[in-house]
This record gives sequence, C-alpha cells and structure tokens, in this order.
Amino acid sequence: MRSSMYVFLDVSIVLIVLFMLQKYKWSTLDPLRQIVHKLFFIYCLSVIVLTIFPVSSMIPQLFYKPLFSMNMNAFSDVFKGYGNYYQQIALNIILFIPFGLLLPMIKKLKGYQVILLGFSFSLMIELIQPLLLFSRVSDVTDIITNTTGALLGYLLYLSFKPLLRKIAKAQGE
Repeated sequence: MRSSMYVFLDVSIVLIVLFMLQKYKWSTLDPLRQIVHKLFFIYCLSVIVLTIFPVSSMIPQLFYKPLFSMNMNAFSDVFKGYGNYYQQIALNIILFIPFGLLLPMIKKLKGYQVILLGFSFSLMIELIQPLLLFSRVSDVTDIITNTTGALLGYLLYLSFKPLLRKIAKAQGE
C-alpha cells in the first residue's frame, strides 16, 4: 500500500509538470512543434522511469544504503563473457536514439552539442542509479553506448532533415 502511494506521488508530479509545460510553455507553438516537444518530454520520462523510478519510494532507504563504485572498465562484461551483454549494449544504444533524433527538432543544436547533452543525460542517470536503486551499479559502458545511441539518433535526424523542412514549409503555407 505504501509503495503504491509513492508511485502515485511520482506520477502526480510528472502530470503536474506536463500540465504546466503545456499551459505556459508549449501553448504558443504550432501543433507540429507541440507534438515534437511532447514526444521528447514523454521519451525523457520513459527513460527516467526505466532507469530510476520510483524515486520517492527509495528516499527513506537512501541514507542506509552502502554506496558502490562505478564500473570504470569499459565493456568488461563483453571481455569476460558475462550474461546478456550484447542485448544490454543494443538496448542502451536503442534507448538513446530518440534523444539524438528529437532534441535537434526542438532546439537548433550542432551535432557535438546533441552528443554532449546525450552524454550528460546518460552520466546523470548513471550517477543517480546507485544512490536510489539497490540493484543497480553505474557502468561506464552504459554511458558509452547511450552516447553512441544519441549520435546515431542525430545522424538519423540529419538524414530526415530535408523531409522535415518540407513538412514545416507545407504547414506554414
């Protein structure tokens, strides 16, 4: 019962933020840009839910949890043949492709900026995970593969950029 209350609190906070963004920030945008902004917001929330949530339910235990160091040996699972490392690498790359694809549609950014922001978002997740989740350990491989996903997403954006311009131009007419 108590954990469902925390999940309800987390979801409520997310919905309030979404409502505030819609009312005060996105209402001035044209419908297509609103859709892109909402997709990016939902994407970021999904990444956070998959990697960190429920945050508020973990706060009471936060102070009693031993801290684990970050695995700084890149691709050590691959070299040692542990578990389902190919699946983990593929999923981490796929997880960040939408980041590199949608972010430049929201804000005009250069490729290195998108990659740097993807790296920063991944680093933030990896630094928070061991603090809040008992079963998670930070891993430099995740940061590398997530950043690679952001790069691939940006390359996808570049390939669709001419089509996006035509859509935007047609909508403006």
